[in-house]
Amino acid sequence: MKNENRHNAMPCCRKCLQSIPSVLLIILILFTYYTYLVEFCFMELKNQRIRQILYLIVGNCLFCMFTWCYIHVMCCKANFNIPLEYKLSYVEHNRLLNLSAPKQSEVLENYAQNRHIILWLRTSDNLIRYCMKCRQIKPDRTHHCSACATCVLKMDHHCPWTNNCIGFANQKSFILMLMYGTLACLFYTIILIEYYLHLGIIKPDLHTGFLCSGFFSSSFLIIFMFVLFCQHVTLMLKNVTIIETLQDTHFLNPRLTFNLGYKQNFLEVCGDYCWKWWIPTHSPSGNGIVFEVRYKRGTSRSNSR
Repeated sequence: MKNENRHNAMPCCRKCLQSIPSVLLIILILFTYYTYLVEFCFMELKNQRIRQILYLIVGNCLFCMFTWCYIHVMCCKANFNIPLEYKLSYVEHNRLLNLSAPKQSEVLENYAQNRHIILWLRTSDNLIRYCMKCRQIKPDRTHHCSACATCVLKMDHHCPWTNNCIGFANQKSFILMLMYGTLACLFYTIILIEYYLHLGIIKPDLHTGFLCSGFFSSSFLIIFMFVLFCQHVTLMLKNVTIIETLQDTHFLNPRLTFNLGYKQNFLEVCGDYCWKWWIPTHSPSGNGIVFEVRYKRGTSRSNSR
């Protein structure tokens, strides 16, 4: 009985530990927002109505957009929309376990062909990519996340700061979150510097201490989020994920690539409608299961088998 209770408590403890980074980040963001809204706008600018209203509108718009993106990234289901035809029954899965790796791949090849499943990628041993934990053939660019305990379409990485996986369903929202967060903190930092440079006087009191703390926390968040933003925009424009940069991507035909060019790579993540580029809605082109490929430069279809 004790062992059973201990076993049931493990997932809860694990979830609590996984939530710590995101909780710490939320506390830091809320503290920074408090210093901006209360200490700076309401207290420091209480006699400057026009500037106060202007700063409240701009700052709150950026913060609301950041919050919207953050919630979407955090709440988006990691196991988004993997079709049932990729999944094997318990009987089929158990039969598979009794076979050697090459024989397993042969069975899975036939299974994929019978269900008209298109797969461009293979393992390093040129075998079908199969998830033993989820009992399913992995769609291209799909990986199993041990933290989320599920396979994730076009998995980029598991983000501890949102306590969720970043992948096909929320990649655009994650990039927008970093962009709006950087802009919000940059706006706060710039107006704070400009205000005190113009004022020329800093009183050593608790109110000033809050503003100084807000300045340093905002500056830290700028660096933190801007570096991540640049990294993920670069990866998006190259049509590659963090996992794919760490692990070699093995195409069935080595002349193929997912890189369609900057414009098409951008549209694949953000969608075809420009008004949706700026809001955290699920609008990528494609279904996250089958991805468009092209031949690498210097090769042609006639060279492929």
